[in-house]
Amino acid sequence: MIVVGACFIGAQVRAQTNDPNGGQPQRPTPVGAATPQGQLKVTTNQIPTDPNDITHLTAGRAAFEARQYDRALAEFYLFCQQRPTNLSVHFWLASTLAAMGRDQEAVVEYVKCLGFSKSIDLDSAEMRNNLANDIIARGHFGEALFDYKRATIIDPRCTAPYLGLAKCLIEAGNFDEALMALTNYQKAGGKDVNAILLHGLALAGKDQFEPAKQDLTSFINAAQNGANNGPLDQDLGVSRERYVTTGGVSPAALDLARRILNEIQHRQ
Repeated sequence: MIVVGACFIGAQVRAQTNDPNGGQPQRPTPVGAATPQGQLKVTTNQIPTDPNDITHLTAGRAAFEARQYDRALAEFYLFCQQRPTNLSVHFWLASTLAAMGRDQEAVVEYVKCLGFSKSIDLDSAEMRNNLANDIIARGHFGEALFDYKRATIIDPRCTAPYLGLAKCLIEAGNFDEALMALTNYQKAGGKDVNAILLHGLALAGKDQFEPAKQDLTSFINAAQNGANNGPLDQDLGVSRERYVTTGGVSPAALDLARRILNEIQHRQ
């Protein structure tokens, strides 16, 4: 059996609510705490007295979309002091901290958000997905499984958790379940090119070398030709259909595909 692993496949697919472009926040090089030049000092006299004032929340989201993460964080902290039990602000705090590479702090905020959401009978696939992403970023694949699975139950139409779930299942050696997660990803309308790689890794783990080679070769070709430059025909076990290759391809993912493909070829 070829030992496959998905832990080196780039950044996690991050779910985001109310995104008109359907894009995911991308994680820049981790910067830790804000630099002295970019750090914004938060003082109590900046906090509005009107509990219905959402100025800081709106400003924080605008800064986040502009990738001005230090400013976004300061604005969200101000709003959090104003409305500490607000679900939205903890979600955006977590998303901002994750974008800054501060995964441990992000997990704390996601957990708070989930706690508040449960108290009002409102759970969120996006929150579960992003929490699991940051758990994985700390190297804990097993612990992330529950939240990915929970996210797919809460909203089966949310595509991002299926990729994370497949990745965790491949790491655990549960290749059949990983293939099912990828089937569900495709049914939900997912179009990330990394699904092809994950499908190939799962097949390789099951020693189904010929279809694995086809997947891995398709993924490598898509990556080399530019993963965002047009459609790719790809069968993920459901039906033959046009598969638009969106999503970024990391160098680590490309190296992994080449390594597994090379191992398969040497075995044949």
